[in-house]
Amino acid sequence: MAKLVRDGDRGRARSTRPAEPPAKPRRFTLSDLLVGAEHLPKLYEGVKSALDGPSVGAELG
Repeated sequence: MAKLVRDGDRGRARSTRPAEPPAKPRRFTLSDLLVGAEHLPKLYEGVKSALDGPSVGAELG
C-alpha cells in the first residue's frame, strides 16, 4: 500500500510510489478452471429434480 504525504499548502495527498502500469488480466485455461470440479456431477444429481413440479409464484418475479 502506498504511503500518502501532504502536498504543501494545497492539502492534496499524493503517492510516494512511482506510477505502475496496469496489470494484465490473467488468462485461465479450461484445465485450470476445472481443478477441483470432480464433485460437480454428484452435486448435479442431487439438485436436478429441483425444477420438477409446478411453479409456486415466487420464482416468477
